[in-house]
Amino acid sequence: MIEGVLTVSLGSRRDRRELRAGESLDLPPHIPHRFWNPSDQPVRLVGEACPGAQLGIALERLCQLAREGKVTRGGAPKDPLEVALLFEQSEMYLTGIPPAIQRPLQRWLADLARRRGYTTHGRS
Repeated sequence: MIEGVLTVSLGSRRDRRELRAGESLDLPPHIPHRFWNPSDQPVRLVGEACPGAQLGIALERLCQLAREGKVTRGGAPKDPLEVALLFEQSEMYLTGIPPAIQRPLQRWLADLARRRGYTTHGRS
């Protein structure tokens, strides 16, 4: 962490940790996790994902959507087509729903998004 406070939830929602400037955390592979900024103050961090796929690009897009007011209070994109593109690009998936069920739906929604002019950089 460089600046601010970041809350991280690992596995169950009960395992929450707050990271502050100078602290770090290794996220174990295959353990569902979430992270969010619980305050109005900015958070800056350096992250590394191995294998990272396109996680950084997807997170940048998510931040862009937040700046444009296109996310919910919880930080999720309001538009399910945006979610599908982000998940496809980053290889992320929702916890609690088997990936074997999510992947075909994500691909279908991402294809629909592209047909409607969505890109990973916004709508064209």
